[in-house]
Amino acid sequence: MRFRSFVIILATLALSACSKTSPTASLEPFSAALTRLPDASLQQLATVPRYHLSLALNPQSRSLTGRATVHYTNGAPGELRELYFRLYPNMRMYGGALATTRAIVDGREVPFVEMAKGTDLKVPLPRTLPPGEAVSIVIDYTLSYPVSTGDYDFFGEREGVVILSECYPVLAPLIDGEWRLDASPGYGDAAYADLSLYRLEITAPAAFTVIAPGTLTDWRSSNDGVVSTFVTGPTRTVGIVAGSGYQAQESRTGSVFLTGYSDPADASSMSAALGHAAAMLAFATESFGPYLSSTLTLVQVPLARSDLHLGGLVLINQPYFDERRQEAGSAVALAVSREWWGVQVAFDPLRDPWLDESLSAYTTYMYLRAGAGEMGTADIVATWEDDYQTAAATGQTSPLRQPLSAYGNSARYELLVHSQGPLFWRDLEHLLGEAGLKAILRDLQQSAGGGHCDSADLVQTIARLVGEPGLKVAESWGLSPP
Repeated sequence: MRFRSFVIILATLALSACSKTSPTASLEPFSAALTRLPDASLQQLATVPRYHLSLALNPQSRSLTGRATVHYTNGAPGELRELYFRLYPNMRMYGGALATTRAIVDGREVPFVEMAKGTDLKVPLPRTLPPGEAVSIVIDYTLSYPVSTGDYDFFGEREGVVILSECYPVLAPLIDGEWRLDASPGYGDAAYADLSLYRLEITAPAAFTVIAPGTLTDWRSSNDGVVSTFVTGPTRTVGIVAGSGYQAQESRTGSVFLTGYSDPADASSMSAALGHAAAMLAFATESFGPYLSSTLTLVQVPLARSDLHLGGLVLINQPYFDERRQEAGSAVALAVSREWWGVQVAFDPLRDPWLDESLSAYTTYMYLRAGAGEMGTADIVATWEDDYQTAAATGQTSPLRQPLSAYGNSARYELLVHSQGPLFWRDLEHLLGEAGLKAILRDLQQSAGGGHCDSADLVQTIARLVGEPGLKVAESWGLSPP
């Protein structure tokens, strides 16, 4: 199988065994985020990318000044001569403008090249980086962000609240010798990254509440406002929310601490949302395995219809506090399901977009079914079937396994991914039963080990655990056998 798991990480640890410093000593700045992980997991995390983001937010000019310091260990089998970063805010769907001003590698300033209309950044290394060795990269940059007005806009300022996802250079995944730098067609998701650890220092005006994933470890005044420090991980990408008037409340499920930020007038609705999130996490933990992070933060945001996923943050759009209040429970459960799968396994949203979308949807359905029963959730399945019949009647169906760009437009993508994908899992559950499907999903995420997984890996898992009957189900939905 082609899972890029912590097997590579353990190999690089062996290469550094002669060091006098414990491999986990470098994790000390992130200790507040790693309190619930066993020693074995800490060993595995010792060589994942580590980000230190220093961000200064200026809401008046709708801008941000940033410095990203990234500690990167070469987990590939060969030497590296350059590193590649993704500048997601420069993608059309984000609508921002991120400009790199300086790149420094191990204390030496280096030339850099912005590629693909500014969406990718190439940073050359002064020396080749052998397998198992590490390098420190510093990238200074500025970011400007727009006012969000459209129903599907998600990046920028809206009604006084700043929402910035992936607002920094993100290391591109290196998989089987290839840097994943695919272009986005302008719909669906784009962010894709390795499991990483983060420390964020965010300066903002004193009137603003700054919300970021993870644990708030420090809060202090400065000449420029208030500096908030967060540590989080393991996660993939992060983002921030900033606005005035937020009220926080806390709860806990197992060893995971949940925090909810909302308008004080909507405190009761946020309390209910925290309950839904805790229940969904408990279901996923019992069914598939523990959530890797120790925290989860829910935030009320003035977005309309965009479905934005940020590592460690569950954004709840304003309509779920108003006219769509009755749908809030299922919406929160879906967002938490996406977060759980997003941390456990990396699915490429540009090459294999159906996987994480359908897994999140079907896991949410299983959770809701556990509470409401088959009859209480029959309308969910009926919607999938109706949408699929609509796609079939209009000639829009296609194999599940295809890149995002092959869908052609957002409407067709939404129609197929949210009907064909869940129906595949439904058919597989009909074959295996609930316990059998859960066994497949547990094996899938355990085999990934925090790494990357695609449709081919899924089909291999089905072949290994189920055999020919399972492969027939996969083939019927356009998933070819290995």
